[in-house]
Amino acid sequence: MPANLLHVAEKTKPLRVERHWIKDEKRDLEVYRIPLEHLYFNIENGRYADRMIRLRQDNKGVQIDSRQEKRRAQGYLSFCC
Repeated sequence: MPANLLHVAEKTKPLRVERHWIKDEKRDLEVYRIPLEHLYFNIENGRYADRMIRLRQDNKGVQIDSRQEKRRAQGYLSFCC
């Protein structure tokens, strides 16, 4: 069962905010830290999508589930302090 992000997320100290445009309105949103074990790296989105497509084409008949590769995929993520 997935964790409730309200219970595992922590506000950054000192509090950081990022400004984003949402529905034609500028909003400052608080930044939270979420422990890595609670994140899901969706390899089918973004710059790794083409690699996943090639992997599936090269391994027809093999069930490839990117969620099973969670630990390996975490190495692709980069975080700043």
